[in-house]
Amino acid sequence: MDDKEKFTLYEKLAGINDYQQILTLFCEELEKAGFLSYRIDILDDEKENLVTEKIKILSNYFPDSGISILKNKISLSFKHEITVQIFEKGEPFFIHKENISHFNELVLSRFNQLHLIENCYLPLVKDSQKIGILICFNFKTRYSQEEIKKLSELKDFFFPFLLSSLSYRKLENQKSKTTRLIEINQKLSKLTETINTLASIENIYDIIIREICEIFHFQNGTVYIRDGNTLKIEYINPDSDDGDLLTRYFEILGPERSLSLEKDLDMGPVVCFKGNRTIYYSDVQTFILSEKTEKIRSLFNIRSVLSIPLRIRQEPFGVLQFITQNIPVYLSDIELELISSLSDFAGSSISNAALFSKVENQKKELEEKDLIITKDLKMAKRIQENIISADYKKINDLDFYIRYEPQSQIGGDIYDIFELKKGYYRIFLSDATGHGVQAALTTMVIINEYSKVKNMEQKPDFLMKTLNQSFIEKYYKLTVFFTSIILDIDLNEKKIFYSCAGHPAQYLIRNKEIVPLKTEGKIVGIFENSSYELGESPISQSDKIFLFTDGLFEAFNRNEEEYGEERLYQSIQKNAGLKISQIGENVCQEVQKFLDGNLFDDDLSVIGIEIK
Repeated sequence: MDDKEKFTLYEKLAGINDYQQILTLFCEELEKAGFLSYRIDILDDEKENLVTEKIKILSNYFPDSGISILKNKISLSFKHEITVQIFEKGEPFFIHKENISHFNELVLSRFNQLHLIENCYLPLVKDSQKIGILICFNFKTRYSQEEIKKLSELKDFFFPFLLSSLSYRKLENQKSKTTRLIEINQKLSKLTETINTLASIENIYDIIIREICEIFHFQNGTVYIRDGNTLKIEYINPDSDDGDLLTRYFEILGPERSLSLEKDLDMGPVVCFKGNRTIYYSDVQTFILSEKTEKIRSLFNIRSVLSIPLRIRQEPFGVLQFITQNIPVYLSDIELELISSLSDFAGSSISNAALFSKVENQKKELEEKDLIITKDLKMAKRIQENIISADYKKINDLDFYIRYEPQSQIGGDIYDIFELKKGYYRIFLSDATGHGVQAALTTMVIINEYSKVKNMEQKPDFLMKTLNQSFIEKYYKLTVFFTSIILDIDLNEKKIFYSCAGHPAQYLIRNKEIVPLKTEGKIVGIFENSSYELGESPISQSDKIFLFTDGLFEAFNRNEEEYGEERLYQSIQKNAGLKISQIGENVCQEVQKFLDGNLFDDDLSVIGIEIK
């Protein structure tokens, strides 16, 4: 560009805050300068991923693809990825026929697949400020020094405008995300409450697919459920009633209307299921796909694809897949987390509905309709009570007393009990702020994040600190706060280890001695870099541990007197010589007697453990 062109472009860019507009102008100037095939990756707001914002490939092998926005992410933690290596180094780099043999097979495969002559990597960096990387593809000859100079000048010219617009984008994103997330959270709360009342699998499928399509602007949704070595379509909800389109789709899938878990390894639902993770592509138009996948993409003109695993206790049994046609949809990380959490809740609901349906069919053969309804309702209640961590029933080294009573239909208390390794058991109990559906949604996020750390062979204080940092980084704007205790029982070393986060003192009962279990630690999700203490105590046979949430003692009678921690301590001390199950029953009965007919003001959770 000459000085006049630069001045004209400068005036134009100076009045633009939207970074997508600036990227579009950048692309236009690249093409004017003769760079017709390129990719632009921009660092996300969290500075954790490079996000592909623009890509255009123009060659004899790929007809004009146009400019595409492709929200594909490359994590900066992928140190083996060539793009990440060059970005972090911050210096220009070239890959061509003469040096391609020095790189790994993945880079070589991409290079040959696109029939490239040279790749030019130019990090978007200035004064140690890194915002992204520009990659130009050359299909004819290697770049000349003059071309490289021209490319560098363009990159440097646009850098300050991109940097400024990205700062503006971050502020605007925070505003719009807050408003959008409040709206989504309200809708998902209502959806969760509705799902919780449904006993029909088909109704659950239908409402989940239709509501997520409406809330997040997808056109089509499909439910895949594992059947042996395949994922079989159980429900499909196309936006249109085009029977011919569906017929052709089923012809591609074959007579079983399913995907093979062994052969269809590039299909989104299969990748999602086998990896047990959410797969999201905002735009798949520029992807190079297998023949079968390409047929499906072309048939529906697919743009965005979201595949989410349906899970029970973190194990996948199916997949929810959503697509858009013609127009892409862009989801934030928090939106994806919320959808994923809802999917986990739906997985339990679908599993429970399947069990409920099976029980109902068996009862219909034996009893009258009114008896069937009565017994099925009782079964549904038992199923709901057992959704939360039933693994403790398999533990033979310990006796348990469990009491979980949400204040409303669903509550904000959550717990998890499992065997970390032989003779070593981990117990997690938390109390989310709030009540009812909102608190229950929070518990889905809590248990989802806890599941990522629970298998670590670290002490409870480390787990609590890791959990707190995760919530600070991911959910601070959502105000997700909760008290918690993580307690490890090591029968090999005859010790317990524990760490509390704003949780009331719990109790170890040794003979008739009552030992408070309390460590310093802030409520999870409020303070960044909070520290958590580790407590430990020796244990022996017949020792008992009494864990609970504050709903047990923050209860008021008709005279508005609180039961309180002192009365609770006295009740436990009075019953200390009994078995843990009797202690639990007696304590809860004494609280209820004190309430004199009043109901508990909060969710109630009690976990009693006795060393055999």
